[in-house]
Amino acid sequence: MKATEANVAFEEYNQYNVFVTVSHISHERLIEALELLIEELPSELSFYVPESHHKRIIGHGGKNIQRIMKKYGVYVKFLNSSDVQELYGLSIRKPVCLLNNVIVRTPSKNSQSLLLMKTAVLEASEEDVIIINVL
Repeated sequence: MKATEANVAFEEYNQYNVFVTVSHISHERLIEALELLIEELPSELSFYVPESHHKRIIGHGGKNIQRIMKKYGVYVKFLNSSDVQELYGLSIRKPVCLLNNVIVRTPSKNSQSLLLMKTAVLEASEEDVIIINVL
């Protein structure tokens, strides 16, 4: 890690987890490196917006959502019904309405932007009443 001159190694544990080894001869620089690493870990917020509104929020060629993502420094993913079924491990027979279908991610150091982005997405949907679930 350049800022602290610490050594950082990542080792795959399984498809969901990794081992991270951070080392430095200076205790203070090691702590600083760990803090910087933690700031880069992802923060996530998910909520529900009717799928019929996704296209309007995204805009032609993604222009609307790109503008909002750039403003808040976050990444947004809109899930369709089949994505939601796969994410939640549901069979095709189970209803998928009202499950979180919008995922917003950003590094932890920018986590205050998650709620701002959520508000911007909900405003862009022009929906009077939306049921919101936060995981």
